[in-house]
Amino acid sequence: MKRWRSTGWCAAIMYSPFKGLCIVLVVVLQLVVSPAQADPLSRAQAVAAALSPAHPAEMLTAAVVHFDEGAREEGAYLFYFAQLRWRRYITARPDLPPDQDRALFASMLAISGPVINEWAFGDIDWLVATLRAVMRHDAQTPDPLTPVAAFPEIHVQSRQSFAELIDLIETDADELRAGRTAAGLENR
Repeated sequence: MKRWRSTGWCAAIMYSPFKGLCIVLVVVLQLVVSPAQADPLSRAQAVAAALSPAHPAEMLTAAVVHFDEGAREEGAYLFYFAQLRWRRYITARPDLPPDQDRALFASMLAISGPVINEWAFGDIDWLVATLRAVMRHDAQTPDPLTPVAAFPEIHVQSRQSFAELIDLIETDADELRAGRTAAGLENR
């Protein structure tokens, strides 16, 4: 599996508008996530809840840090949660300049998406369960950047699209597994 080097990725972040974000994330994660929480889903949900008021770029960065440090389940969960929130944020704001949030979202997905998706799709049952947990968490956690009261149609649309993705993955699970096997990728 191709991996980015954490030092290279963090170095790229340190020279971007997110300078210092890695340091802030480490502090937040240490304060929020108790080592006693053994369940990766609980840890991921705690981090997602703590980062919910933040810009989705911070959640996506936390996903990459977790994944790269070996906490792959947490990283993947955060990746999909951040993606749902960021897509909603962008959809609700069609007048955003294309060289800001839209470009950052596309760039971060281009860097992290292939690696995280390749790993996550290795266990379709786990992936479907995780995506459903993301949907539940999204429904239970306010989205302060794109509040449901201000953007009710966007919330319905984003959640419907995400639910359709889950259904598609579940429906095509055997084909996805066969495709991975043909490509020499692991199915867990």
